Amino acid sequence: MSLVFLGPRENRRLRDLERKIKVTFETVQVPSLGQLRAARINHWANLIINTKVDDQSDEILLEVQDRFEDLTKEDILKRLITTQLDHLQVPKDEEDNLNETRGRGNKDKNKAGEKRESAPTTRTVSEPEDGQDTHRYFVNVGTVDGATMGDLLHFLSDISGLKQKHFTDVALMKTCAYFSISSSLDKGLSEKFNGVEIDDRAIRVNRDDDGPIRGKRPYKKKRGGPPPHKGGKKKRR
Repeated sequence: MSLVFLGPRENRRLRDLERKIKVTFETVQVPSLGQLRAARINHWANLIINTKVDDQSDEILLEVQDRFEDLTKEDILKRLITTQLDHLQVPKDEEDNLNETRGRGNKDKNKAGEKRESAPTTRTVSEPEDGQDTHRYFVNVGTVDGATMGDLLHFLSDISGLKQKHFTDVALMKTCAYFSISSSLDKGLSEKFNGVEIDDRAIRVNRDDDGPIRGKRPYKKKRGGPPPHKGGKKKRR
């Protein structure tokens, strides 16, 4: 039996692994805090019930039974439970659902304002050599998919077979992202993402030399190259 703990953003890698090894993983949700608490209490109760009584306990019982003489069975049980509260209780401020969900923490982001949410996360991983021709690309993966800058770079590198340093001026936005890559490395880049899906949604990587960039450095357009991506991309923004 194999046990794997995954967040929503790892679903694609899991599906790739399933195809390679021809094994289907069964999805099992992490129990809620309430369920864990109930299991902990039952385990503690079963431990007491199933404990084998040691003969030496008789001697101790004789010494302390007078002190428990005025207590009922229920009183004794309540006191036993109270001594274990630190182990049996669940903090009230803890969220009951322990499963990671996409968009967790959006409430805090909403309080910060829509402008802050829509602002792209940008990063220059590596600068192309002077005079080197670069092409700008669009990919329909964004923060709404739970992606971070590191996740995006890892994803692009994993599918394309290129090193992360080759993806420059990366702009990660809410519903999409843009990146630049040397024209000497991008041959067939879009085709490598054909058939790739995230949560049953096809991933598209298309040329878009008009896409937003991090700095003011111009991006050259190669004559005769594919036209900038239009239509579907603009609808997704």
